[in-house]
Amino acid sequence: MCLWGERVLAVGERQVSLLYVDEHEAEIAWSVPREQLAGVEHALWDAHDAQQATLRWHIRDGSWYDVKAQGGGWKLLVDGLPLR
Repeated sequence: MCLWGERVLAVGERQVSLLYVDEHEAEIAWSVPREQLAGVEHALWDAHDAQQATLRWHIRDGSWYDVKAQGGGWKLLVDGLPLR
């Protein structure tokens, strides 16, 4: 899922990772084992703009990450993961 610019969120069976991707390489911005994911919530979103939202990813240790998602696919992502 494309989030913002050259950032991609990769959600697999065992890992959730935010990647910075360019033409020649990718770098992990953050990554967490899926079992450590406590939930996802809408941190900021505009009900009139179905194309983007800021999602807050909660980790079981109490930390969290805000990720700005763009494109209509963000709603499918949130539907497939536990919401807080």
